[in-house]
Amino acid sequence: MYFWALSLGISFLYLLIMNKTLPFLYSGENEVYRFDPTAFTLSLEPLGPKHRVDTFFTSYHQYLLGFNFSPEGVKKYLHYIFLLGCGIYFQTYISKKNIQASIFFLFLVLLSPLVLIHSTWVGFPDSFTLFFSFSLISYLQNSERLGRFKIWMFIMILLPGFMNHFFQFAILSFELIALEFLIRGKWDREILKAYFIILISSKIISGILFLIHGLEGGEEEIRILSSIPFNDLINYTVMNFLIGFYSLFGPMLPIILLIIFLDRNRVYYLVLFAINFSITCITLDTTRVFSILNTPPLLLLLLHSDFPKFTNERGDGKLEKILLPGMMVLSIVLALSFPPIYKWAGKIYTLNPILSNFHK
Repeated sequence: MYFWALSLGISFLYLLIMNKTLPFLYSGENEVYRFDPTAFTLSLEPLGPKHRVDTFFTSYHQYLLGFNFSPEGVKKYLHYIFLLGCGIYFQTYISKKNIQASIFFLFLVLLSPLVLIHSTWVGFPDSFTLFFSFSLISYLQNSERLGRFKIWMFIMILLPGFMNHFFQFAILSFELIALEFLIRGKWDREILKAYFIILISSKIISGILFLIHGLEGGEEEIRILSSIPFNDLINYTVMNFLIGFYSLFGPMLPIILLIIFLDRNRVYYLVLFAINFSITCITLDTTRVFSILNTPPLLLLLLHSDFPKFTNERGDGKLEKILLPGMMVLSIVLALSFPPIYKWAGKIYTLNPILSNFHK
């Protein structure tokens, strides 16, 4: 009980650090920010023609709960939801690993493109997608201890997650579940069966809800993608390819390479990387989509990993003492030497250099 309370307190401290640090790490001119123009208006309205059946949870639940936020209030609300999701992961990691290693993960998360995207893409369903993803990671670590609440908790995470961003969360949640069971070496048939039932049920419930309100239930994601010529998608992928590839990892790249070469679960990560990168190639939101799909599985993998404690054949920990600090220093050098970037529709968007933000 004492350690649980301690891990909770440390997680809260990490969230305070993130909340104060993000404005200094990621800021830029107006052109680097992407705003969902309906984020505020739809949060004040019942289901209507502007709602999308595949991404309506974020705005609709605010209306149902009567939040009546201002535009700035919606922005802050989604920001705190994202931080809460990060806090759930930190608490899970500290409980399973140790406090010292969790400091490294705070560093890893702060430098990740996921946080950059959260800071620049405002009002989108991403905050809740990540909140439910981190909640699912925590659930998978504790599902065997939940007893008769096991399936009910699963429903509470997956059902709103599918309604929040169906296709993205369907891919992400299945990757997390499959990765967890592959690492365990044992598949939980009860959870798998419940997963597909909840997935299908979410589509049925969403469709019925829209029909009751006299609305069409077409899939907006499919419509948007089908309207873009395939050659254009290929061109967007090829444009600024190398710097766009760097944007998928940002300053985390040296640490990612370290994981790929030394971690015992690296094959799973490489398979997921190939899948997520392939999905990214058929979207316009290159860095955004990849960071959302790739980061939660990476963090789940590291929950089961020896990382950041690498040892050589003699088990004396020299690899950890030499390589990890070196890669962390290299990541800091990259973060301070090059401004944060992301790729969208083939174009590179550049934020302010981090050092310049501290001089303001």
